[in-house]
Amino acid sequence: MIIMMIFGILFFLLIVGAVIFGIIMLFAKAFNKKEDPALHVLKDRFARGEINEEELRHKSNLLKNK
Repeated sequence: MIIMMIFGILFFLLIVGAVIFGIIMLFAKAFNKKEDPALHVLKDRFARGEINEEELRHKSNLLKNK
């Protein structure tokens, strides 16, 4: 009887821990996806046809390696 209570409590703690871990991982991914504003401007210029694909790649690589 006592053993079943201990396993029940451990199972409950495992479920609570998994939920907390999942929430933390979701927030960590949400805050980590910030794009460099300069890269965003480059993509906009490419979309408007102001620069070609080669220029986009070259300038993107320069920004990523700074």
